[in-house]
Amino acid sequence: MASNKEDIERLREEVDLVELIGESMALDKKGNNYVGLCPFHGEKTPSFNVSSARRRYHCFGCGAGGDIFNWVQERELLSFPEALRYLAERSGIAVAAGGGGSKGGSVAPVVSEQVQQLRQVCKDAQQLFIDALNHPVGEAARTYLRGRGLSRRIIETARIGFAPRDALRHLAANDQRLLSDAGLLMGNRFLFSERIIIPIADEQGRPIGFAGRRLPGDEQGGKYINPPATPLYEKNKVLYGLDRARRALRAGKPLILVEGPLDVIALEQFGLEGAIASSGTAFTREQAALMARRGRETAPILLFDGDDAGQAAVDKAAEHLLNLGVNPRILTLAPGDDPDSWVRRVGEAEALDALAGALPFLDGVVARLITMPHGSIDQDTQREVLAQRWHAALPAGAMANAFKEAATQALGREFRQPKKNRAAIIKVQAETQDPIESVEQMRPDCLEVPLMVRSLVQSDAAAGAVWNTWQFVVTRRFERELAHWRLALPTIAVQQQPQPLSDDARRVLLQGIAQMLRIQAQQVLLYHHDSVANFRPALALCKSIADDAADVIKRIELAELP
Repeated sequence: MASNKEDIERLREEVDLVELIGESMALDKKGNNYVGLCPFHGEKTPSFNVSSARRRYHCFGCGAGGDIFNWVQERELLSFPEALRYLAERSGIAVAAGGGGSKGGSVAPVVSEQVQQLRQVCKDAQQLFIDALNHPVGEAARTYLRGRGLSRRIIETARIGFAPRDALRHLAANDQRLLSDAGLLMGNRFLFSERIIIPIADEQGRPIGFAGRRLPGDEQGGKYINPPATPLYEKNKVLYGLDRARRALRAGKPLILVEGPLDVIALEQFGLEGAIASSGTAFTREQAALMARRGRETAPILLFDGDDAGQAAVDKAAEHLLNLGVNPRILTLAPGDDPDSWVRRVGEAEALDALAGALPFLDGVVARLITMPHGSIDQDTQREVLAQRWHAALPAGAMANAFKEAATQALGREFRQPKKNRAAIIKVQAETQDPIESVEQMRPDCLEVPLMVRSLVQSDAAAGAVWNTWQFVVTRRFERELAHWRLALPTIAVQQQPQPLSDDARRVLLQGIAQMLRIQAQQVLLYHHDSVANFRPALALCKSIADDAADVIKRIELAELP
């Protein structure tokens, strides 16, 4: 979604920053401003300051600050275009569709009236189901949930409810078309009658669909009913629990992919944050792209059932993520265990230790190659086929090279990747409609410019020129070290000379530089098979480049550097 400067400024003017921030943290009025405990670092004395007049926030403790867009990007883990869309939908303010400037592209509402109505229907239905669970009609459902060991706190956190037979009569919107489009009706039949309800939410926590589980003793229909496809809900593009997992991401914790919503709820109850699951579908490429985009820097963990079906699901999920350049970590459960039964058996402390020790998937593949029987033609062929399979799943770059080197050592000889398999993988990658534009662009030795910087450059080409000059200066200064560690600093296609930047633009550039270098540093560790100590020079290099970025940019603006 493109938008011009007028749209952005209008949102800055009309969205109340104090109200926006006050929705997720406590603020106290102090003089003309508001203060509170900073959500970005632990503190006991409030140093977080919000100015309604200046429409900006700033923490005097950690230095975090910005406007409505920075707040939404940091708190909701969104890119700038996503933050723009989020704020436009929240405020009901129209933005320019198409073009990016005043020319071409008409002004249109961000969401249609139908979508707004469906969101309200889902919101009302969710509250109705929650209320029903807490009334006498929900007694059997409450008994079942208590029997499953679910606490009142987790029931409220997950917004679990109950749908009595006559639930829809109590909804203000009784338009059958709306109820059908919201996924509540199938013809004239209420889909979730007499079922426990687990709402499915989007990343902002808004309900977009409902899953229903029948009560014990009820043999009508299947045990579970998943939400049907609606204008709000596309099952292959939604991850259950991602709205709640954002708190874990903000704290630097990994995403934990499990098989279903009840596994997510079980982990959350035992204090294991970051759990997500597909709902009503096997894990898809679109979901992998969403997971990679949100959790690439924290090496996500795959935690599936310990049976053969669970391990097959692990392989499939790992393949999708590897296609996108993400090497997930794996925690293998004992046969007969699932995440729910496992966490209840071992408890929070042991579960956290086990998750912390989860090994990268490709390390597990190499370990299998080492331990597999060998010596006969058939045995050696099986080992080579395993190495070929997982090498074929990887995009070209440092991770593929490191895996091939480790697999070659495990096999005792170099293996060749069949060309037709590699071509098939590249074709699948090219056809995948993911938010990540190109798998090849995500190689460790060919990183993309961070999305926040690309969004900035659309409205301020001078920022792109400053970025390019910074990249030139750093590459020239650290040419030998960057080449040694196969690190790269990408450029932006702009035809403009560097100019002094606004405070906002300079801050976005510095955030983008820090983000990209954190990814570079992490990939140095993820995609090489060696001890951390051997890579400390590379990590120190990334930190050094990030630390002096502000000084370099200042000198570029003063024309002291080319």
